[in-house]
Amino acid sequence: MPKLTTVLSTKGQVIVPAHVGRALGWAPGLTLQIQWSRAENRLTLAPISQTRRPMAIPASGALRDVYPLSTDYVRALRDEAERRPWR
Repeated sequence: MPKLTTVLSTKGQVIVPAHVGRALGWAPGLTLQIQWSRAENRLTLAPISQTRRPMAIPASGALRDVYPLSTDYVRALRDEAERRPWR
């Protein structure tokens, strides 16, 4: 297995290189569990579940007639994005 490097951001975030995520089948929004071994000084990432952003809530009240197809539009965008290969 090749060794890769990454940087811990000022927010404490670690970036997994895109080609590694693709090879593992990880998509944006995936929930990962971090396992830490103090004895081995090692962090391990294990996928827990594939999460999806909550569905859009239909407009109501005064906006109901202005944006009647908002949920259909958002659903179509998400379906299109899921069909595209992960870059």
